[in-house]
Amino acid sequence: KILALVRDGQLLPIDPPPEQPVDQIFSTGGEVLVQLRKAGAFRVVGTRLVPIAGATNATTLALRDRELLVGSEDGYWGIHLDTGRPTFNRDTHLPGTNLTRIITLPEGLWFGPTRGAFARTREGFVYYASRRWSIAVQGL
Repeated sequence: KILALVRDGQLLPIDPPPEQPVDQIFSTGGEVLVQLRKAGAFRVVGTRLVPIAGATNATTLALRDRELLVGSEDGYWGIHLDTGRPTFNRDTHLPGTNLTRIITLPEGLWFGPTRGAFARTREGFVYYASRRWSIAVQGL
């Protein structure tokens, strides 16, 4: 196993290499964030992985400006990347809480739970089930 960064044309291996497979890698504002399967979210500092406080049980990550959205098997929450403080508490009032993917778009957030897909917009939830799109009741 190896995980490495390329900086200034040089290959820099992360030491020690992660035990778990890499699910996602993000680069934002000059820093690199890594999400490892079943191990949570990490910042790359030099050539080391440093855990991001509050994101140890992450199943998926997304970026919204300087906010890290952390999805888990039980909802999602936000962490400000500059302060490390929560931007909002865990939200479990969702059509599905076992999240495997979060995608940010201008009109809202898309979620991929273990079953189906849904979006959260200003108007409420839109979800996909049984080969059709439906509008959910606002305020679920």
